[in-house]
Amino acid sequence: MKPIHFWLVAGTVIASMSLAACEDGPYYHHHHDMAAVDDGYDIWYDNYYGAFYDGYWGDDGSYYYRPARDHAFVRDDAHHFRRDHADGFNTMHVHDYRNRH
Repeated sequence: MKPIHFWLVAGTVIASMSLAACEDGPYYHHHHDMAAVDDGYDIWYDNYYGAFYDGYWGDDGSYYYRPARDHAFVRDDAHHFRRDHADGFNTMHVHDYRNRH
């Protein structure tokens, strides 16, 4: 194997392992500006439920979230997620992984 091929294969393996290591954790992050940087979207959350895996706004106007990847979605009837700012709420960038495998 030529040296260039070795480094190409090694880099691919390392990148794959890095992505796999991220797979089990919560997929949101706090940030201070409201500009979306990828395929997710911004919400306001008061951290009542702690970390969660993903979520989406339902057609009924309620927010649905999953505490972990292998859990069912839970409807936020207590309104701990918002579309706008309120005292005690922080902006978050959230992903909706319902249609991803």
